[in-house]
Amino acid sequence: MFERILVPLDGSALAECVLPHVVAMSRAFGSEVILARVLEQPASGRPDLSVDPVRWHLERAELRAYLSAIAARLNDAGLSVSIEVLEGRPADRIIEFAQSSQVELVVLSSHGSGGLTDWPVSSTTQKVVSRCGCSSMIVRANRPMVDDLSGVRYARLMTPLDGSWRAESALPAATILSQHHGARLILARVISPPEMARRMPIAGDEARLIAEVTESNRREAVGYLEQLCARMPFEAQARILTGESVAGALHDLVRQEAIDLVVMSAHGYTGCADWPYGGTANHLIVYGAAPTLIVQDLPLKPFTAAPYLAADAPREAPVHAAPSND
Repeated sequence: MFERILVPLDGSALAECVLPHVVAMSRAFGSEVILARVLEQPASGRPDLSVDPVRWHLERAELRAYLSAIAARLNDAGLSVSIEVLEGRPADRIIEFAQSSQVELVVLSSHGSGGLTDWPVSSTTQKVVSRCGCSSMIVRANRPMVDDLSGVRYARLMTPLDGSWRAESALPAATILSQHHGARLILARVISPPEMARRMPIAGDEARLIAEVTESNRREAVGYLEQLCARMPFEAQARILTGESVAGALHDLVRQEAIDLVVMSAHGYTGCADWPYGGTANHLIVYGAAPTLIVQDLPLKPFTAAPYLAADAPREAPVHAAPSND
């Protein structure tokens, strides 16, 4: 499923927090691992400054030595590893390499050499997952580090579902990981009350209608998850949640169940193919507390800049947020 895993590193301990998870993923899927580091162009935006070729080659050699040392550790853990030293702007070069090399999964730390900041993910990580076009995994750099490369075993996995075939595209990955790690898999469905167009407080009849529709959706969700659990090759557990916010309910479940890994599809039934992720997936990428594996349900393709940034788009074009209930 994930034959080639790309692991961008920047030399920091925060970025290296992904390595035990890379071992866990590679062993589960039998993946080849590609370690990459970008040699940034000096004095970006200052073309008037010349580049010292000797220093440039020394830095490139240092980066290759760094990647080779990590590759040796991963080789000792039984992984097949290659290394790539890229040149240019980090996010751009990582995206270009992922697309040109037909990488199926990119594994990134939420933060790197810039350190832990008030932002939930670094700008480089955000750019890569938004434009690479393939599946992605975000590992939270603020979680305790695991020194042993073989020290990560997932015990509790969670997959959000909404009844759509798109959301179910995450199930093969979740199944493989659950079986490989002997993990408990929780299939979650969030039922949100239907929205009512109103400017005044909800009247009694409207409240009863909302309650009836919500209960009908809940019963359908129970039957749906029961059928899915019965089809799984192992015992899976169903969770029916209710709440105004789908993402909020899932965040609560992650904390309550101490989930080790969230495995979900990039889109649900309301997801737009013009966006790399639906609103719920994007919310968990940015704000999730647990490592998050986002399985891209769309055909492998590069995602370009948002439509409102296109050269031929009117300057006053509004920014439309991705749907949040997917």
